[in-house]
Amino acid sequence: MDILKALEGQDKNREFLELNCYLTSKLNSGQSLFLHLLNEKIGLDPVTGLKTKTNYGRPNFEKLFKIWSERFKGKTVGIFYCGPKSLGSQIKWLCIEKSEKMTNFKFHQENF
Repeated sequence: MDILKALEGQDKNREFLELNCYLTSKLNSGQSLFLHLLNEKIGLDPVTGLKTKTNYGRPNFEKLFKIWSERFKGKTVGIFYCGPKSLGSQIKWLCIEKSEKMTNFKFHQENF
């Protein structure tokens, strides 16, 4: 997290780094409300401590890859993933499937 905080602080215009953090565990409505209010009060995400807000639930990967393909035409996009290996395999496959002449997705995975 320290590295991400440092990078986030250096890239104020989001030209180098775009973070998309997801917490896929189910939260009840009280937990969600509390985390939202805490984020609004302190200006940092209470889960990660980053300026980037944590999204709750499973991401819509098809939608994200479509957005990234349009936003980063002609560029290589690094996808860095940390989580269960089975989901990492799915994302790695999407990186291969969605790479095209205009946008190239490179997958990197960390498990601990």
